[in-house]
Amino acid sequence: MSFSIILERFIEQSPIPVMARSLIERTFNADRINACFESVDENPQYTRELLFSSVFELMSLVVLRAFPAIHSAYKSKKNDIPVSITAVYDKLSGIDTSTGTLTLKNTYLNNPTTNTGQH
Repeated sequence: MSFSIILERFIEQSPIPVMARSLIERTFNADRINACFESVDENPQYTRELLFSSVFELMSLVVLRAFPAIHSAYKSKKNDIPVSITAVYDKLSGIDTSTGTLTLKNTYLNNPTTNTGQH
């Protein structure tokens, strides 16, 4: 099956949603989010089983109103997250607000689509 034919149809009929999804997936991919989280010097947390990208994804689902709460977002992704909901809440409560700010800043600065050399 040729996915390029299907993709072309979506691009022709709804180019903005396709571009937006592509940009979001490229910008906020799990490896980039985890690397940013680990690079924050002020971060007192460590990663064992629950990756920051998983917490980021859960929060994104709530912020973008796909789910009304972390618990319902967690239930939808339970097979992909190897820890209990308690561990998710513990991780969330330990993330300092500066960690989120610095993670987003690093994501922006290290993204070739937004990095024009002017900081």
